[in-house]
Amino acid sequence: FSIISHDLRVPLTGIQMMLESVKDDDKKLATLRKLIPELKDEMRYTNNLFENLLNWSKLQLKETSISNQPVNISELTFKIAESLRPKASEKGVVINSDMSETYINADKDVLEIVLRNLISNAIKFTETDDSIAISGEWQQDAFTIKVTDTGSGMSEEAINKIQSNSFYTSPGTRNEKGTGLGLIICKDLIERCHGNLSIESTRGKGTTLSIVLPQNGVHN
Repeated sequence: FSIISHDLRVPLTGIQMMLESVKDDDKKLATLRKLIPELKDEMRYTNNLFENLLNWSKLQLKETSISNQPVNISELTFKIAESLRPKASEKGVVINSDMSETYINADKDVLEIVLRNLISNAIKFTETDDSIAISGEWQQDAFTIKVTDTGSGMSEEAINKIQSNSFYTSPGTRNEKGTGLGLIICKDLIERCHGNLSIESTRGKGTTLSIVLPQNGVHN
């Protein structure tokens, strides 16, 4: 909570100070217009942090119950990719969701939280002309969803910290901030679904995050 309170205080205090400084001052209002992109980034970061904090607190209070049902995974990934495409386009990054129509047994709300986090994280560590690919495949009695990017990659130390549920964060390719909560939440949620979240990465070449969900003999 110390980490989270600090990360919430900094952008909110900065925004408040900006707004106070330009009040009733036409010249400063012109300056504020130039700062709007920065304000937008701060608000996006803060909103994402609140969303992750809410999801995390529910997990800790055990309010999140898993409810599996047939989910059109291709439709869901397309919907999430479309919602994040403007954010990717700002960085010149292309998102490709190449998955044939497939139904799997899963908790739709959990998958939406996890995939949104994984794709957002991929955008954070990519740069102009990089790409993000979302794919899926059957492997015996499990379905694997992969989010692969051609971005900056992760160190072995970072991967080990995430896999051990330690808080880890680093700035994105354009100094985007994070708290390290997102991947911890994703890992926890997938494990509650009796699945597995794995990370493969090479520095400077990109990262693949794989979600493996057991299907109990279901094969579409």
